[in-house]
Amino acid sequence: MGKIPLYKKLRVSADKGIPLVHSDPDDEVALLFKKIGDIKSCSLVIDEHTGISKGFGFVEMALIHEGEIAINELHGTKVGRNKIRIKRVDV
Repeated sequence: MGKIPLYKKLRVSADKGIPLVHSDPDDEVALLFKKIGDIKSCSLVIDEHTGISKGFGFVEMALIHEGEIAINELHGTKVGRNKIRIKRVDV
């Protein structure tokens, strides 16, 4: 049997490629997902040369079912002025 993952990794991106830009974006995105359940990590991808968000990041939920709930409940919601898209990341 294969190993059963203990978490669900999700890709979070801004609708229409608009970057997720906030004073502290990781905290705002993390707080949104913490309403669903425990998270293992939350990080937005930042361009190393400009310091600007590339418009996507990753959230790791502690439990698989919480990852599924996050997709169902948070996909299309707004973070700041941007709607977010949430997809599963195959690991």
